[in-house]
Amino acid sequence: MTPGMHGVSLDNTTADVAERERVSDSKGREVSLGELIGEGGEGRVYALRDAADHVAKLYREPLPARRQAKLHAMTALGDSYLRTIAAWPVEVLRGEGSRVVGFTMPRVEGHEPIHHLYSPAQRKQFFPQADYAFLVAAARNVAAAFDAIHAHGHVVGDVNQGNVVIRRDSVACFIDCDSFEIQAHGTRFACEVGVQHFTPPELQAIKAFGDAPRMANHDRFGLAVLVFHLLFMGRHPYAGIHEAGDMSIEQAIAEYRFAYGPRRQARGMQTPPHALALETVSPTLAAMFEAAFTEVGARQKRPDARQWVHALEAFGRSLRTCSTDAIHRFPAHLRGCPWCEIESRTGTQYFLPTLPPPGTRVALPDNADIQQVWQRIVALGDPQAEAGREMPELFTSARHLHAHAAVPNLMNAGSDAQRPRSHALRIRRRIARLVSFALTVGSIAVSAADADISLAFGFAGPLAWVACALVAERPFRREYVRRRGMLNAAQHDYDVLLARYRKLRHSRAFADKFHALEHAKRGLDALPRRYQGERQKLFALVRERQLEKFLASHVLVETRFASIGPGRKATLASFGIETAADVADPLLGKVRGLGEAARSELRAWRAQMEARFTFDPQSGTDPRDLQWLTWQFANRRTRIEKTLREGLRELQKLDIENQRARLQALAELQGASTSLARAEADYRALAGAHRRRRLKGRHRPGAVS
Repeated sequence: MTPGMHGVSLDNTTADVAERERVSDSKGREVSLGELIGEGGEGRVYALRDAADHVAKLYREPLPARRQAKLHAMTALGDSYLRTIAAWPVEVLRGEGSRVVGFTMPRVEGHEPIHHLYSPAQRKQFFPQADYAFLVAAARNVAAAFDAIHAHGHVVGDVNQGNVVIRRDSVACFIDCDSFEIQAHGTRFACEVGVQHFTPPELQAIKAFGDAPRMANHDRFGLAVLVFHLLFMGRHPYAGIHEAGDMSIEQAIAEYRFAYGPRRQARGMQTPPHALALETVSPTLAAMFEAAFTEVGARQKRPDARQWVHALEAFGRSLRTCSTDAIHRFPAHLRGCPWCEIESRTGTQYFLPTLPPPGTRVALPDNADIQQVWQRIVALGDPQAEAGREMPELFTSARHLHAHAAVPNLMNAGSDAQRPRSHALRIRRRIARLVSFALTVGSIAVSAADADISLAFGFAGPLAWVACALVAERPFRREYVRRRGMLNAAQHDYDVLLARYRKLRHSRAFADKFHALEHAKRGLDALPRRYQGERQKLFALVRERQLEKFLASHVLVETRFASIGPGRKATLASFGIETAADVADPLLGKVRGLGEAARSELRAWRAQMEARFTFDPQSGTDPRDLQWLTWQFANRRTRIEKTLREGLRELQKLDIENQRARLQALAELQGASTSLARAEADYRALAGAHRRRRLKGRHRPGAVS
């Protein structure tokens, strides 16, 4: 990778060397330029024959006086540390008439633009061994590079995916440093360029970047975007689904529509499909992203580079290795591996495994112990075994109490408990009868002695008898109503507890987990058949595989389109459309607001790439493809077996919890059945006495039924 020339790579020609003008350093010594190693819109970069670790950048057009002064200032301000983390100007170069025509800078080799790392499609080509821990380390090093620039009092200004490069050991470095905003002896040398989807909201509306002073807080926005790109698989924080349809990234940035924050719905945004949730990263990093991408960062202060360094270092230390796939590293605060979940749900693989050398035989594992695991799962879910573990069925109503062995004792206990109250009622009834009898006898005696009085007492006797009978009956009726009410209440409590107990017998969580494990087992049993089918397809579809690889090598971000700019490319990448192989109607249909002109241009681009493809029938099936297929199925089998083993433990835990809950519910139900038996015994005892008394009263004059 050549600093300053990240767009175009040219062939070396001696004619190009001969046509160059004579250039000299600040001391007037001629600089011997070597081969042309890169070219961009602003100038060319050449090797130096006398200094292999440095290169020279020569501008195409004459520089204004202020640009020349800026280069002089930068060479004076540069130190050894700046030149370690940036291709910082070392010495100005002069041409004819002593005008500044360029500068020398450290040679940056073995680096790739940062988008080659955070783009899933390009990472497989340029960083095939990178895992998530590597991405976190790279993000940390990018923040450290920003911190060094800011510590020297400078501002990057033009933060973008092209002027930050990453080495194979995750070390970050800046290129195109002559565009930085520099403060030198009280003079501000402005950054006059910028990329909109790395520009903070408060600067989105400016017409010329050079008119607005760039500050470190503006850089912090671009830094947060780069870190987000690295941690969220190339997704842009503002590339989401707007509720009203199409919305450009630039407009979303200007309106603070962070598509991943907790208030995204209030902002009218939804996270793109199959994207990582903000909660995937640590709470500290999530809060920092929220501060960087909302109004808080513009009004106050966004997280600075040093804060990102510390937070990313802590986050990197929290990563753990997936027990299913060693290439998967994920934060310890998550319950499961998000990469396994994404791969099983979408088939997308963000990280490549380390495959054995070509020619090495890779076979699907055959773990017999998983059958024992499945047998234990089946035993837990067997209805007959479940019935054997269940407690005996209890009563369903008061009528069934008499069929239970414990009922007679409970009924007797209930009757004994109520005997004092029944005895008192009988005494009161006898007293009332004696009083009635005495009044009746007295009325007869008086009526025999005096005829006038006998008329009055003739009615008094029977009335007294009736009154006393009613007095004796009222407590009895109250007790009858009270016991019937207690019986109804006891029956209701029992019915409620019985329904709860029966519900616990059939745990919904247990059933759902068992059905999920049944589905996983069916998938495991089908793996060998599916593997053979995919293997046959691999041999049969040689041309299609070659075409797919060819299309995947053509990246959308490196292609020029008439109606698709950098912002739209970032949006497409956030929806998983990065290469010509991804340009298909199902994927394009997920991008809301993508106009028909853009869709047509993308389809035409894919068709153009397909037309360039040349099939090589002699190459046959790539052995690496077969290894990759076998590894995929082996990894899938490992994940399913892990699901079954963990599922067995969860089922056992649920079963224990269910049994504990059933025992507790059974104890409450037995208590309710005891209360119900007593209430029914008391009610039946009083009701029986009432019926006997009514039958006996039919043959007794003056009795009240």
